[in-house]
Amino acid sequence: MARGGGRLLVAALKKAGSAVQVTPGPNMTYLAVLGASRGRIAGFAALLGVALGLAFLGIAVGLGAGSLILNNRVAYESLRWAGAVYLCWL
Repeated sequence: MARGGGRLLVAALKKAGSAVQVTPGPNMTYLAVLGASRGRIAGFAALLGVALGLAFLGIAVGLGAGSLILNNRVAYESLRWAGAVYLCWL
């Protein structure tokens, strides 16, 4: 990588991460509704849970869990079907 290329990559990742964090989605909707209906404490508790879950997911993928799942057919299909069952349950 060229000199300074690492800084550009980090800057790009920061911008992308910030854009993802401020865009509305299911997590944002859930947190807003929960905070409005059950109060500030419940909203902050849920926020902490969502943040920790996303951090865990990011760390796991960063350590190579995504590659392991993509290269293991059984793991990929199991995760795919578990996700489908979970969505049906919701």
